Amino acid sequence: MKRFVSALSAIMLCACIAAQGICIGVVVPDEPEDGISKAAFKKLGTRLERLLTNQGAACVNSSNIVLFPVINIKNNNNCIIEGGMRNIYHVEFELTIKCVSMASNITFGTVTYDCAGDGYDKGEAVSNGFASINKKFGAFYADVKKKVEEYYTANKAALLAKARSLVQQQKYDEAMAILYEFPQGCEGYEEIQKELEGVFRSYQTKNCSQALQAAQSCFATQDYEGAAAILGMIDATSSCSADVVALQDKIRLKINQDKAEQKAEERADKDRAERMEKARLNAVTKVMTSYYNSRPRVTYHAVTVHHRW
Repeated sequence: MKRFVSALSAIMLCACIAAQGICIGVVVPDEPEDGISKAAFKKLGTRLERLLTNQGAACVNSSNIVLFPVINIKNNNNCIIEGGMRNIYHVEFELTIKCVSMASNITFGTVTYDCAGDGYDKGEAVSNGFASINKKFGAFYADVKKKVEEYYTANKAALLAKARSLVQQQKYDEAMAILYEFPQGCEGYEEIQKELEGVFRSYQTKNCSQALQAAQSCFATQDYEGAAAILGMIDATSSCSADVVALQDKIRLKINQDKAEQKAEERADKDRAERMEKARLNAVTKVMTSYYNSRPRVTYHAVTVHHRW
């Protein structure tokens, strides 16, 4: 069984090599498969991260350069050994660790281990088999580091040119992806980061201008809540933040004004309803008075009744 781990469905562990190295992340599966548990793969990721740390790593941000494992189980029958109350699984497998660029899909190096482990289930047996991967890792890392540095140093100018071309086409997200590919620790990293910062500002300005225009359209149609929602999504550090604040103030003023007008209108409606009710009662009283005045007068005589006891 061979297993390829994609970055889209994996746990990304991170190890950023300090001044003497490059940033390398660790990608492991986030779902169990074929008896190998999620916990086992996470343990593998932690072990790889520790090996990188031993080379001078410090865990910081994610990286475009990653290590990912490919596992090939050799004894699919699992070789169950009867062991007292519980069965013991003995698993032999081949573990290949690849170092690749997720952006460019370039492989910088591989190292393969023949592993074996025992455990009360397949996942535990595989997990215990990871103990042997300490060997050869230092040489593998040194080789990978050299190849990564050589590749990105040689291609720095081409990456910058491609990113600038994308910026001219206003494809800011693609340009940022190109620049983000350049790993920390390689010569020229600071220059790339400065360029990336400029592209991000342009990206913010473009998005800010579009969002501001949409908010202004909502404001013009008196959709103040819609305008406020759009403005709330604009980055406070963007180039049009002053215009955003100004429009937010206008919206707040309009909403307050509308509330005041609504309250005044509600009071006016209430007063109008009270006047109409009073007028109705007065009219009813006049009609009834006129009606009773128009009827013939009736004289009622008082009669005293004497009861005999």
